[in-house]
Amino acid sequence: MTSFRDLHHQDTPMILANAWDIGSARMLAANGAHALATSSAAYAFTLGLPDGTLDRDQHLAHAQDIVAATPLPVQGDFENGFSDDPETCSETVRLAAEIGLAGICIEDTILDAPAQANGRKPAYDLDLAVERIAAACAAARAAQ
Repeated sequence: MTSFRDLHHQDTPMILANAWDIGSARMLAANGAHALATSSAAYAFTLGLPDGTLDRDQHLAHAQDIVAATPLPVQGDFENGFSDDPETCSETVRLAAEIGLAGICIEDTILDAPAQANGRKPAYDLDLAVERIAAACAAARAAQ
């Protein structure tokens, strides 16, 4: 199987499909996806809940189900790392690696902040954003 990293360095586009449950993961894999991704919104919606209402343990358990469903690499959607602080972002990366995720995304928006005039949540200030990314990267490197 081609690694998730190698899929990013090929001459043809990588097909990364968002799976919302085990059945969709298997269907997407059977129809040619090269890798899968979880979706925080899709997972919440399957439970009849709005995006952003599930905790890290719920997302980890869901992602572990998707990882087990196919041999494809899986990238997890892990909101904002489930905290503003860099240490929790680092721990989220470590836990994601432990369940077999090939990678995760961590959003740069402050999820519990009120929306701005444009309707969007504000982003972290630059210094904190850099600390969060550095902590997450250190955890990812340690997991390799």
